[in-house]
Amino acid sequence: MTGPFETERQARDAALGLGGPPRPGWSILSGEQNRAMVAAACEAAGVTLGTYDERILGWLAGFEDSICAVVAGLISRAAEAGAGRLRAVVAAEIAAAGLVPAEADRPTVLGALADAADLLERQAAQWCPDCEASPAECCGEHLADLDAATAYRSLAAKLRAGSAS
Repeated sequence: MTGPFETERQARDAALGLGGPPRPGWSILSGEQNRAMVAAACEAAGVTLGTYDERILGWLAGFEDSICAVVAGLISRAAEAGAGRLRAVVAAEIAAAGLVPAEADRPTVLGALADAADLLERQAAQWCPDCEASPAECCGEHLADLDAATAYRSLAAKLRAGSAS
């Protein structure tokens, strides 16, 4: 679960789902687990971390696990929102081009389709608590991402072949 969170309890439950169980004898996640949780959200979102970013992650990891879960959730939700906008832009570009872009636009459309498919596949590769709970080991949202990525790659193949029907 990446939120939105209505209560600290929800964030705490998410922290335990994202960061793993606390170390023996602890009731909260360790700083190392908190840091790994936020770093994993950054990685899943495609965020490149610099030296100072890493330092701030270390500082943030000293806060409660529920706070780190909220930050990780914000990063994840922002990336998902961006992917949704990317899907809309790609769809609008293809629709505006009548599904068969002009030869000069073809590389741009094919690149956008490849970028969108790559992003969706990268997102789907990041397990979430819903994936873990699913018998298929992949949640509905991530399955939809994989379906969309497949559709984008299929459309790109048709465009390369000269037909979008």
